[in-house]
Amino acid sequence: MPMLPLLPDTRRRVRSVLLLVTICAVVGVVYEVIDEGRLTLWGPGTGAALGLALGLLDESRFAEVTRALPFGVAVVTKALTYSLVVAIPFLTLGFVGGLLQGLTLSDFFAWVFSASFGGQVALAVALYLGILFFRHLDRLLGPGILLRYITGKYHRPKREERIFMFLDLKSSTAIAERLDHESYYALLNAFFRDLTGPVLATSAEIYQYVGDEVVLTWTLHEGLDRANCLRVFRAIDNVIQDNQSHYQNRFGLVPEYKAGVHCGDVITAEIGELRKGIVYSGDVLNTASRIQGTCNPLGKRLLASRELVERLTVPEAFQREDLGAVPLTGKANPVELVALA
Repeated sequence: MPMLPLLPDTRRRVRSVLLLVTICAVVGVVYEVIDEGRLTLWGPGTGAALGLALGLLDESRFAEVTRALPFGVAVVTKALTYSLVVAIPFLTLGFVGGLLQGLTLSDFFAWVFSASFGGQVALAVALYLGILFFRHLDRLLGPGILLRYITGKYHRPKREERIFMFLDLKSSTAIAERLDHESYYALLNAFFRDLTGPVLATSAEIYQYVGDEVVLTWTLHEGLDRANCLRVFRAIDNVIQDNQSHYQNRFGLVPEYKAGVHCGDVITAEIGELRKGIVYSGDVLNTASRIQGTCNPLGKRLLASRELVERLTVPEAFQREDLGAVPLTGKANPVELVALA
């Protein structure tokens, strides 16, 4: 029986856990070789078990809750919690390993209260603090952005084909007038925070926030895969629907939004010195923005260029409606559009 392919979010979670397992296993090997002068299954086995425990916890509901915390608070909260988790693989493997070697229960407790055990736990905690810091930094910059800086992928301008989605709140001016400043920005923050799951699940990147608008982007391959560039909209719908009572109770409304999607060539480059950034330059961004701006006049929530839609398989959850060539503000030639919501 053929295996079903993993969904993008599942693949992302599996890769994340495997990365932690690999890093911790390698550190376990290095530690054992340096400390013991030999290599057994203890070092990599303990490291892999530690990485698995931390990886599973980092992809749990607990991790989702800590994402809403400030950066420093999230790191400290996770560090304290994971310090307790770190001891579990050590204790389990130490106990089993001791039994296999014929050691007694008193030997086990002597090891637990020894400096050796404390040093191993401290090293594991320090290791994970480092990993945790860089994972949070990567999320702060945007998934994958830190690695691109380190590898210098865009140190030289690079031409590539990407997909962009411009998504913003409907009636934001009226909402801003209705709410006080603090409540309005709390609403924006709650809405943008709720995008996290859908964005990660569909391999999207958040390029930038502009007021009440967020710009998402994908490489062409990731965006076309399973129609990620369209599915993200339905995923956002599901999250907002699940949280509608929270929005209604706190803000007296449930956010509504619209989006425009387009694909095309861009020049991608790393710019800046004091504050570096990866920027995209190309007509595709302007066109995607103009498509989004056409949603209200046409009474649609999701519009995409036909050029993009013809390159993917539209999921059954979307009702495709070809609108033909539509004039866009600021564009000399009309663009063929497809309404999907």
